[in-house]
Amino acid sequence: MQAEIAKLAVRRSEWLRGIPLVGLNSVKAALRKFSDGVRGSNATTQQLATDGNPFAMMMKMAYIDAGREGSFLKELFADIEASLKKRDKYSRHYDYDGVGSFFKTTVEVTKLPNDIFVLGLNAAYVGDKVEVSLAEALGVERALCWTATNLVLPSVSGLFIADMLFIIESLAKVVDLKGLTPERAVSRMKDKIVEDGFRVSIPIFETEKFAVTMGLDDVESPMKYQNGNGTLVWKINDNSVLGPLHTDWQDETKFLDPLMKFTVFKKTKERFEPTFLISAEDKKAMRDLADTIVSAFQ
Repeated sequence: MQAEIAKLAVRRSEWLRGIPLVGLNSVKAALRKFSDGVRGSNATTQQLATDGNPFAMMMKMAYIDAGREGSFLKELFADIEASLKKRDKYSRHYDYDGVGSFFKTTVEVTKLPNDIFVLGLNAAYVGDKVEVSLAEALGVERALCWTATNLVLPSVSGLFIADMLFIIESLAKVVDLKGLTPERAVSRMKDKIVEDGFRVSIPIFETEKFAVTMGLDDVESPMKYQNGNGTLVWKINDNSVLGPLHTDWQDETKFLDPLMKFTVFKKTKERFEPTFLISAEDKKAMRDLADTIVSAFQ
């Protein structure tokens, strides 16, 4: 079992989200640039018009009204300022009421210490590609929210196999797990599953700046429900976890690769505190920790 796992692939992933800007005036300038048009900023309208949506085609023609777009931005800026006086995050989704680039687009602004604001954009059909394009146009690197090390698990007869003895012992060679044993990790995972009823992640260690969780990903739910009653379908013992694989969404004749995912987050004092990393130094430190976890399985 251990020799088999040792040969398996380890993949890295990370989540970049939000454009960090200094001062609220910089946020307004960025939104003006987005309104003027960057690559993909009108993709939602163009797609709907291509699909023959008559309202979208009408909206597309109406966007040449610069006065209307200026009025829209003025209202948006006032809304953002008023909201951020009361709380640290502004969020609004525009549907057909969104003008120009803002058609069917969500705008988020998060206030951080030291007059830093993180601007987030997400649009129908294209997701965060509009945010990526704006960041490139501004020459600003997006914030890093988390990094992950994904260990591909072995599978037999439609079941994934997570050898916790191998996983915990391998990790303990490269990071300080503070005495975490395979049995304790499995017990925490089982307790969390019974409590929450779905796939879970458990904390496994911390550094001065970061917290690391471990959890199964791209596998079927551990619980099966019938008439409101849940039954545990994963097989859990002291040193291992087994369970059904998840069917591939794109090809139902195949299964997704089952993963044990180790996610590195910025440590926060509050549960819902933003976890944006902005400085190159902090981003490197997070990625270096993920690389250290990768080395445990190579």
